Amino acid sequence: MKAVIRATFEAMDFNRREKTWMVNYIQTKWKLTPKIAEESYRTWLNGFTNDGKIPFKDLQEIYDAALASQLIPTAVPVPKVMD
Repeated sequence: MKAVIRATFEAMDFNRREKTWMVNYIQTKWKLTPKIAEESYRTWLNGFTNDGKIPFKDLQEIYDAALASQLIPTAVPVPKVMD
């Protein structure tokens, strides 16, 4: 488990450091324009935190948006599913 967590953080660090490589990868992998690949990278990177944790407030917003979009059937109070 420690190796998986370490690899995850190393990958997150690589993703932050190697913007050009990542944007090129996104562009090539999904056949996107450079502008869309850049925007996708920026949006995706905004989902990362330094410690890998998602603040409860942010997670609640995700669950609330999923409920509003009818992706989940009922409201999810974050404290009931996270510690």
